[in-house]
Amino acid sequence: MIEEEEAKTVKSKQFLDDLSRVSVKDLEIYIEELKTEIERVKREISRKGEILSNAKSLFK
Repeated sequence: MIEEEEAKTVKSKQFLDDLSRVSVKDLEIYIEELKTEIERVKREISRKGEILSNAKSLFK
């Protein structure tokens, strides 16, 4: 499947390696950005799950 091949080439965003050098305020912002990204990924997983479910129902 082409989509799976493309997904393998997608690289995730770089995570902060050394948190000791980041201010508390910037860490709080980073947490919020990660939470937003997690929600975005969950929505995409849900959307793909619905598509798969709909496709499976067509072939019953």
